[in-house]
Amino acid sequence: MANLFSKLTNLPLEYLPKGIRATNKACSYNFVKGTGKKGDFEIYSFFDKSGKLIKRNTTYFNQGNTSNEIRWYNPKEIRTAKSLNGETQKFTTRKLYGTCFIETQILPNKGFDIHRFVKLKSGQKPQEINYKTLWDGNKPQINYINCNRILDNVDGTEYIPVITAENSTKSINHIFYSQAKSQGLEGIIPPIKTISRNKAYEIDPDTRISDMALDNNGKVEGFCNEIGQIYLLKDIKGIEKYITNIAHETQHAKDYSDFARLEHNSFYISNDEFTNKSRAKGIIKESQNPEEYQRLSELEKSYNDPSYLTECINGKHDTALCEKGAIEKGQKEFNKALNVFIQLNNFLFGP
Repeated sequence: MANLFSKLTNLPLEYLPKGIRATNKACSYNFVKGTGKKGDFEIYSFFDKSGKLIKRNTTYFNQGNTSNEIRWYNPKEIRTAKSLNGETQKFTTRKLYGTCFIETQILPNKGFDIHRFVKLKSGQKPQEINYKTLWDGNKPQINYINCNRILDNVDGTEYIPVITAENSTKSINHIFYSQAKSQGLEGIIPPIKTISRNKAYEIDPDTRISDMALDNNGKVEGFCNEIGQIYLLKDIKGIEKYITNIAHETQHAKDYSDFARLEHNSFYISNDEFTNKSRAKGIIKESQNPEEYQRLSELEKSYNDPSYLTECINGKHDTALCEKGAIEKGQKEFNKALNVFIQLNNFLFGP
């Protein structure tokens, strides 16, 4: 039992010591100070105007170390932050849905995050699907507790980390790494860049022309240059947009990489890393694979067609040969991700 030295209740916020933060909806707080198994402790509990607990700040002092746990409560979500000597050890978000919850544990010192999908049924053990992700584009190893292995034979599980990603940068990079690996471009294409629309206009003036032509029918969402650099526009938001666009532009990068390897281009000396790394995979020769050589040669002509921009402005972007494969790739990857999302949704909210 802890030996409580003091307990103060229903204190006004103006009594809060410096360095202790309340929350916007807090109207009063309780304070407890004492000694327990973990050492000396201080607990600040904050309440809204109806007396409901909305935040708790607990600090332990033990052998020169200070550990802190802050927990925020609301009807749909519980968030917890844990730190040791001022350094964050874990940040947990648990989204509540009545009969289930989705939890993300961010572990900055571990190099990975943990995701949990937990289904609760009265009289039964909790059913759980969980996995760790390194945000490296790979499929995470999925663990099942008291439930069927519903994702074992499902294509697209590399996308499940982005479902609960608290950060768009993590999602974008994870999807990019996944696509680079699957297209055989790992180590060949440079990292993806997320840029403003004004910066996009500077880098590629055709983006502004296309945006003006599209007007309210959509805007350019990303593009890839001839040395495999992929750009994603910052004002593009949402998992569907990220997956579709990154897969789309990575397909363009794959095409450019293949063009660099075509025998009729291999005689041109290049000083850029993208071309040289692409060619290091081997030169594609017509004598060895005439069908593939012909396909890539025709595709290359489409990319080099001077009327391409005019066709795009006239609404024929999606019918251009150089765009068909990229559009199909983007849609295919999103459909894979969508199927995984549906499987998890059925697990959580189904019978």
